[in-house]
Amino acid sequence: FRAIAERSVLPDYSKDGGEVSVTPALATTWETGEADQERIDVESDAERIAALKPLGVSWIVLKAADKTGFDCPYTNAAVKVCRLP
Repeated sequence: FRAIAERSVLPDYSKDGGEVSVTPALATTWETGEADQERIDVESDAERIAALKPLGVSWIVLKAADKTGFDCPYTNAAVKVCRLP
């Protein structure tokens, strides 16, 4: 799905860590993306915007219990999908 979705995604440790070991040139980009989303579940909305907007992020997935004032049009018992303002 990621290959044909025609949309960008920040690096994901569980999916992209292996690719970085095979393609070391991606390491800096991968590490930056990982660091920018490391504390997303405990940051304030202002901190989320400051870290993610410069990366072109417009949507985030948070745990259902995470606090946010963002518009989250999809929510279930586990997660919510929220639009950054």
